[in-house]
Amino acid sequence: MTTLQTVSRAAPEGISGTSSPNQFHLHGSHMLGQSIRISYYPDGAGPLTPDGPIILAYQDAQRSLIFRGKAAQVVPVADLGTCVTVTLQKPIDADWTTATLLVPNVVLAAGQPTTVQTDLITTVHNGALSGFGHPQRDHYTVTSLTGEAGQGPLPL
Repeated sequence: MTTLQTVSRAAPEGISGTSSPNQFHLHGSHMLGQSIRISYYPDGAGPLTPDGPIILAYQDAQRSLIFRGKAAQVVPVADLGTCVTVTLQKPIDADWTTATLLVPNVVLAAGQPTTVQTDLITTVHNGALSGFGHPQRDHYTVTSLTGEAGQGPLPL
């Protein structure tokens, strides 16, 4: 049985002058070399709307998407970091696509930004109508991302 545990984003006790990032800006290449950019805001950013603050911004060659509030599923996972999952393509003919950003635990020394490396898992979920005769319903693509984690003013 797998148990999800809350992972504290706070700086380790006893280390003065440390903090957690309030933004991650990442980039990489996926699927035939296409560029991808992601900004993740653990505490939210931008103007408050009925849907909540911006949690994740996603951009690739086909789309530019903003995910607010509960549209981004944020799940802390012990010994992994935080998984942030968003739906990139809503069900069409019973297929849909999600992306899960693996956010590492990061401690910033004296509030200075730092370079981070992580992965994005893009999942194509095949529904009952597609892939007939193929028992595997989920297909994964892993994209390596690099960028910066920092703390500072958030976009409005």
